[in-house]
Order: sequence, then C-alpha cells, then structure tokens
Amino acid sequence: MINRKNILYLLILPSTHLFADRYGVYDDDYVSSGGDNILYGIILLIFFGFLAFNFIIKSLIKLLELIQVLLRKHDYNSKCRILKIEIKRKIKNLILQEVKNSTKSSKSIKYCYLIPLVIIHFLLLMNDIYAETILLSLLLLTVFTLLIGVVLHFFYVAFIEVSAYFRASKKYKQFRKLPHNYDELLQIKNIVDSI
Repeated sequence: MINRKNILYLLILPSTHLFADRYGVYDDDYVSSGGDNILYGIILLIFFGFLAFNFIIKSLIKLLELIQVLLRKHDYNSKCRILKIEIKRKIKNLILQEVKNSTKSSKSIKYCYLIPLVIIHFLLLMNDIYAETILLSLLLLTVFTLLIGVVLHFFYVAFIEVSAYFRASKKYKQFRKLPHNYDELLQIKNIVDSI
C-alpha cells in the first residue's frame, strides 16, 4: 500500500532533479552525457522496488494472519465436533443400557410360555386327545407351546424394548440439540459422564 510517506518521497525526487537543473547545480558535461538520467532511473528503481517489497511483506503478513485465524477456527470446530460425537455416543450407550436393563428386569416374560401352555392344555382336555394318545398329546402340547411362546416372547420383548427406548430417549431429550461452544459442550460431557 502507498501511504503518505511514500507519496511524499515520490513527489520530492522529481522536484529535486528539476531544482538542480533549473539553478545549474549539475555540470554541463555530466548532464549532457546522460549519466543523470541513469542515476535518476536507478533511484526510481530502488524506490519502487522498496515500495513493492514493502507491499509484498505486508501482504504476506496479512495472509499468514488469515491462515492462522482459519487454522484456529478449524481446530476449534474439530474439537467441538469430537466432543459432540463423544456426547452422542455416550447418550446412545446410556439409552441402550436402559433398554437392556428393562428387558432383563422384566419378570413377566415367563407368561409368554405359560399362557399358551394353559390354553393348549385346556384345548387338548376339551377334545379328549389325552385319552386317546398321551404321547401325541404331550408332543402337540410341547411343540405348540414353544411355537406360540416364541412368537409371543418376540413381540413382547420388542414392545418392551421400543417402549423403554422411547422412555429413555425422552429422558435425554435435552441433549438432542448440542451447542457449538466448546465450554458448554465440556460441561454437558461432564454431566453425561456423571450419569
């Protein structure tokens, strides 16, 4: 950039040359030989070279400052992204743990097998199949109890898991939208780690 000081130098150099020519400071032989023009050209070349060098250095410094700011921003964003991923992973693990605990603690899964056993036993008694062949009736009782029990068990566990998942996700609803501030994310991570 050309500032006031540089403009002043630019104005002074030609005026000193004109002043010297006007009042006869230079010798006639020296002026006629063209040495003055070469000297003036060298001085202008040095001056403009200094201006160009000054401009290049200032531009490089601004470019390095901009790169430094961009690197800091990228570093900050990557730290925030890593924290967000850790928080989401921890919340996901907490939800899955609660779902697992709810299916383990369910004591009514045994009824998925007892209810079909009682119903099939009652149907076999009503149709007098026990009286005809006891071995066939026990085989039918076992097979149908297991088949119906497995289906009921699957649906019951799926219902328990889905309802437990919705309860747990509702419990951690406040952590769904995470801020983009490193300090706030650090506080949220500490809260989630303490749960």
